Amino acid sequence: REGYKILLEGTSCRGRTPYNRTIAEDEWAKLAEVYCSQTITNTDGCRKLLFNRCILEYREMDDQQNVVTWYDIHPVIEDIPQFRRALAEMP
Repeated sequence: REGYKILLEGTSCRGRTPYNRTIAEDEWAKLAEVYCSQTITNTDGCRKLLFNRCILEYREMDDQQNVVTWYDIHPVIEDIPQFRRALAEMP
């Protein structure tokens, strides 16, 4: 997540507005869960968040040259107050 800081330096607050409108109130907790676990479940809700690019899929090679897939939220979402609240409420 450290590399995201460079990406976000040129992003204005206006860039975050579409995500506020895209994410339903009950989806913030799911985004916090993905942020913490870097995994997703095979549900319509997660697929919707992937399709809307709220959740991003990453692939990389491990030491044995196997493809490893992991997930995270779009970095712009990290500073949205609703996400911060959902993250603070995680058990």
